[in-house]
Amino acid sequence: MSTTSKILWILGLMCVFLFVLVTGSSNVRNFEKVQSSIEEIYEDRLVVKGFIFDLAALLHRKEIANTAKDSSFYTRTNDSINAQLDEIIREFRATKLTSYEEEMLDRFSLGVQELKAVEKEYKLANGFNLKKMEEKRLSDRTQSLHEDLKTLLGIQLSEGRRKLKSSGKAVSSMYTFAKVENYIMIIFGALILLIIFVIPGPTTAAKEEK
Repeated sequence: MSTTSKILWILGLMCVFLFVLVTGSSNVRNFEKVQSSIEEIYEDRLVVKGFIFDLAALLHRKEIANTAKDSSFYTRTNDSINAQLDEIIREFRATKLTSYEEEMLDRFSLGVQELKAVEKEYKLANGFNLKKMEEKRLSDRTQSLHEDLKTLLGIQLSEGRRKLKSSGKAVSSMYTFAKVENYIMIIFGALILLIIFVIPGPTTAAKEEK
C-alpha cells in the first residue's frame, strides 16, 4: 500500500472515529434528558397529583362534617386532619415547583391557615350553632381551597405534557442521529473501498505509464 493510501486510510478512520464520538456523546445527552424527564414526571408530577388528591379528600371530610353539623368531628378528628394537611403541604414544597406552582401552593397554604382560624373563631368543638352567614363563610373557605387544588392539578397536567414532549424530541433526535450515523458509515466504507481497489497508488500508476 502506498504512503498516500495509508494517509487516506488514517484520515478516513479518524473521521469515522470522530463522527461516532460526536454522535455517541449527543445520544448520551439525549438519553440523560429522557431519563431526567421520566424521573421528574414521576417524582414531581405523579407524586404531587397524589398529594393534591389527599388534600382534596381531607377537605372533603371537613365539608361532610359541616354539612352534618357534626361538632364531634371537631372534638375528635379535626386536629388530626389539620396536622395531615400541614404535613402534605410540607412534602409538596419539597418537590420541584414552577414559580406559578409555588405561588398557588402559597395561596393554598394561606387559605388552610385562614380556614383553621375561622374554625377556631367559631368554636365548632363546643357545638355547631352557626348562623347562615357563618355557615356560608365556612363553606366559601373550603370551596376556595378546592379551586386552588384544581389549579394546582392543572399545572401538573401541563408540566407533565411539557416533559413528555421534551423527552419525545430527545428520542426523535436519538433516532435521527442513529440513521445519519448509519448512512455516514456506509459512505465512509464505500470511500475506503474506492481508495483500496479503484484509486491506484503512485507505484501502480508509474508501472502503468511504462
